[in-house]
Amino acid sequence: MAPRTVVGRESALWIYTNLRRSAQVHVLYSPAQHRPTPAPDSATHQAVFLDGDVRSLAGIAVTSPARTAVDLCVHMARPCAIEALRALLANEAVDAAAIRSRIERMPPRSRSAEAADILDAALGVKKAWR
Repeated sequence: MAPRTVVGRESALWIYTNLRRSAQVHVLYSPAQHRPTPAPDSATHQAVFLDGDVRSLAGIAVTSPARTAVDLCVHMARPCAIEALRALLANEAVDAAAIRSRIERMPPRSRSAEAADILDAALGVKKAWR
């Protein structure tokens, strides 16, 4: 892995749950860094990190379970994101309150409403028709 990069998205999901191992390692880098050199076995994505978004596991920087959950809500198809959140919650990698707190810290004009809706679906929350 390139220096100053973070394992995220489906790759972090696999680390926490052993679900959906991707053929490529999803690597995130800060806008303040140069894009890592492309490699056939990795997919790079630019990401802004907030406090608590990154942790070290065995010396490797990985997005936190809550950040991983939010990224999956935003970047995966809805059915896959629901499955991923259920796996994270079932493995007790994270709790729903931590995911909801991280969603609330998403920047304006993000897909926070969609992410919250996916979390509710993963939790089995029924929405009233309006």
